[in-house]
Amino acid sequence: MAKLYSYTYMSLDGVMSSPETWTPPYFGKELQDDLTRRLESSAAMVLGGQTYKEFADFWPKQGSNVPFADLNNRIRKYVVSKSLDHAEWSNSSIVTIDELSQLKSQGKLHITGSGTLVRSLLETGALDEMVIVAFPVVLGDGNRLFDGVEKTGLELVEVTSFPGGVQSSTYRRASAA
Repeated sequence: MAKLYSYTYMSLDGVMSSPETWTPPYFGKELQDDLTRRLESSAAMVLGGQTYKEFADFWPKQGSNVPFADLNNRIRKYVVSKSLDHAEWSNSSIVTIDELSQLKSQGKLHITGSGTLVRSLLETGALDEMVIVAFPVVLGDGNRLFDGVEKTGLELVEVTSFPGGVQSSTYRRASAA
């Protein structure tokens, strides 16, 4: 069965908000290739409501010369939101959090950003993997990925280092001892 996984940019102090303001100095070709590979091998991108609004406002306005523009605009997108009743961005549909497990039958589902959604899925055990891409910067302020999450054991599955001190770590829920 395919998996539901999150792909999150995070500072060393756990901040995940507004990555477009602090990741660019570290974002090289290797990291771009890694994200491209992950998106291209996924059946769909999953977004929470706020991330969807930000992406839908930005990506359709970007030309083919902007990295990820064509891929983000063409990939199937599922939006988990209680406040949105329709999604206008190409290939986008509103779904419930409960529908995600059924949608995995289509293939891997890639959650981008969407901290609230990731926390909910982590707490319910519905998230199969977490890919945390840690950037060597301390921000001090901002939304943190694990704010409010109950103690959860995770198992390190894979680590990949990128130039500039960026490290990608893949985790799964730890098996019960």
